[in-house]
Amino acid sequence: MSRCRPLATWLTAAVLALSAGSPALGNGGKSKATVYEAELRQPASTGDVRFSASLERVLFGITSVAGKYKVIRIQIDNFSRTTLRLAGNRDRVAVDLGNRTVAGILNLSSTDRALWDSLPAELRQALAYPPVVEPGEQESVFVFLAEPSLTALPVALRYRIDSRNLELDLVERGPTAE
Repeated sequence: MSRCRPLATWLTAAVLALSAGSPALGNGGKSKATVYEAELRQPASTGDVRFSASLERVLFGITSVAGKYKVIRIQIDNFSRTTLRLAGNRDRVAVDLGNRTVAGILNLSSTDRALWDSLPAELRQALAYPPVVEPGEQESVFVFLAEPSLTALPVALRYRIDSRNLELDLVERGPTAE
């Protein structure tokens, strides 16, 4: 039983440290997600393409991939009648942190080959940058940030899509209950 005590003490200290300065709200306020959104508006007859990312402050602050990267998932919903073409070697995501901007990594396979090769094949397939988002489909784009100690949530995500010569700002919609 005495072997469990140091772990319990450590876990209690970690929870207290993470909750310092943030009240434990009965309405779920401590676990509300911040949602970032943008829309690619098209003529009414063809439909829009929506981009969104949802980040939860506590989880974003304490999680990283292999102790090297923070990850943000951008969901793309193509409600249009046209294919959205993407290009991992030409598209860009920049994460605005307010006081500085961090470049996102869209192709982890070309940036950190050792980590990429260590992942199971099905995970590599899920994390790979999609070449297209077909009409009526949804795809996820995983943005890796080489900032494992980052704890503050972004102010905005700037997503440049080369095929459309377009830069979208995914901006905060506001907290929502998760």
